[in-house]
Order: sequence, then C-alpha cells, then structure tokens
Amino acid sequence: MNQLAVKARVGKLSDRERAELDDYIRVGNMLTVWHAHAEMRANRSKVG
Repeated sequence: MNQLAVKARVGKLSDRERAELDDYIRVGNMLTVWHAHAEMRANRSKVG
C-alpha cells in the first residue's frame, strides 16, 4: 500500500494500481466509520 501511495503522489499509477489503492482507501474509510460507531455505543452504555 505504501508503494501505491508513493506512486500516486508522483502521478505514476496504472489503472489497476489506482483501483487497488481506491479499494484500500474504501476499506480504511469503512473501518473508521465502524470504529466511530463502536466508540459511540461504548460511550452510551457507560452513560445509561
């Protein structure tokens, strides 16, 4: 993934590499959302 990020920064990604990097980004975004939901649920259970 780091190699893809470096290539993206210099504008040297192939279409296949761009798709692969987009997949990594999409998964990372999903994990961020899931983590935020888990934190909200944990905080709610502590309060109520």
